[in-house]
Amino acid sequence: RQLDEIGERLKQMQTDLGSVKTGVAQANDKLDKLASAVDPNNPSDRCPDLECAVLGNASVATVQKLVKNGARLPGVPQMGGMFVMGALSRPVADREALLALLLRAGLDPQVLILAQTSDSQLINAQAMRIADEVLQRIGDAVPGVGQSAVGGASVGNWNKLASCLFIGNEGISLSELAALLGDSQLMKQALRLGFSRPRPTLSCSSLRLHGGSATIVIDPAGNAKILNG
Repeated sequence: RQLDEIGERLKQMQTDLGSVKTGVAQANDKLDKLASAVDPNNPSDRCPDLECAVLGNASVATVQKLVKNGARLPGVPQMGGMFVMGALSRPVADREALLALLLRAGLDPQVLILAQTSDSQLINAQAMRIADEVLQRIGDAVPGVGQSAVGGASVGNWNKLASCLFIGNEGISLSELAALLGDSQLMKQALRLGFSRPRPTLSCSSLRLHGGSATIVIDPAGNAKILNG
């Protein structure tokens, strides 16, 4: 009788083991199909949310699909500028579409940005020149270090200016960033999408004791220059 019971238990174990093997095989098959459907050159297209998709370089189609399915930006106003900078780091052809999608997903068009970046391709020679001149004016430029050439670590002075403008003006708007870059196309896109117009002046003051200050003037045409520069 005991041998019969043991035999029945072994048969049941074999049946259970067969079910497990079948389940594992089915799961592996599903994973293989998912992997084959993803562009290996752009894994961000699998992102489940906008933070991952926008900052992770997912395609515009992926961002559009997420927004269409109800994805919204995190409810933290300070993160809005981060998403704008993420959109600006994309190819120019994708820029306006991504900005429009961010607005649909809840981005405040009055958003003010901390425009710091590690992407030297985003900051052009004009913006670097303004950064150099402002920091020279307030006495915060690094002595003996030329920063005007774009590339590598050259965004250092720009990031210092971005931080200074954030402190002195609570950040800069998208249109103000366009003025600093001298990017008329970005200016038109920003205004067409409903982002706020640039303020006439932006201020930057050194945090050092007895440090200087500088004012950047933006004229009605969207051109930026340093006051008395």
